[in-house]
Amino acid sequence: MRNPPLILCIDDNKTIILFLVALLSRNGFQTVTAYDGLEGLDKMRKYQPDLTLLDINMPKLTGFDVALAAANDPFLKNIPIIILSALSQVNNKERIELKNVYNYLTKPVNTSQLLLTIQSALSNTKASYA
Repeated sequence: MRNPPLILCIDDNKTIILFLVALLSRNGFQTVTAYDGLEGLDKMRKYQPDLTLLDINMPKLTGFDVALAAANDPFLKNIPIIILSALSQVNNKERIELKNVYNYLTKPVNTSQLLLTIQSALSNTKASYA
């Protein structure tokens, strides 16, 4: 894991991306951004981030598609994903029960909860590589 950790933010809403980048930067993280699922998957492969924040409803590839592709890629499967979505229905949570999806938070996200979830995911990932 890098120090500071690199977080990939994938969301088609530029306002949300700007918010996430500002929040993460203020809290000591590096960020990379992508504005659709296909670009996000490409940047996961290129940058191998320490963690990915992922929206569900996006053009080109949905967040479900990105999470599934990452779970099936030997170079991406250990990158934890935190889903950030306005979709809160239980059936959506069931669709993403993949090993690489660490948590599912609904928008609007509580910033304290998001930061705690990120720290927890990074700690668990670091422990699994130790």
